[in-house]
Amino acid sequence: MTLRSTGGAYTAIWNLLDYPGAVFPTGLFADPSIDIYREPLRPMSAADEQNISLYDAAVFTGAPVSLQTISRRFNDGLVLAAQDVIERIFKS
Repeated sequence: MTLRSTGGAYTAIWNLLDYPGAVFPTGLFADPSIDIYREPLRPMSAADEQNISLYDAAVFTGAPVSLQTISRRFNDGLVLAAQDVIERIFKS
């Protein structure tokens, strides 16, 4: 089984802008019974529509769910602080 990424186009901009970011696991796993699009789904652009078309909940069943925090340049500490708060919420 090959997993497809739907996030590449959305996250590349942060690298181009030189914004600090952190990616971390949530401890959750994809579940096709709850990880579905809610209607009405309205793509914001052709690129957004293409990204949406890549997602198939059945393909991602059991895949780990991670989050990414981003901030403006030179706010690395803010990114890590936000990550810490979010991780504590998931662990509570």
